[in-house]
Amino acid sequence: MATMPVSEEEDESGASPLVSALAVLGFLGAAAVIAIQLMTANVWLTKDDQGAPRDADWGRLF
Repeated sequence: MATMPVSEEEDESGASPLVSALAVLGFLGAAAVIAIQLMTANVWLTKDDQGAPRDADWGRLF
């Protein structure tokens, strides 16, 4: 039975700059989405149904 030689060497030099840049970009994008969601929730929580201001009750989110 013939076997094929398999190279088990892996690149141990670390992540490429492109992978690192994409990871940072993804993290910043996720942080921006969360910030926008929290700002929207804050507007919703600080106004009543008629638009009058009230104290924020973050418990209403749950």
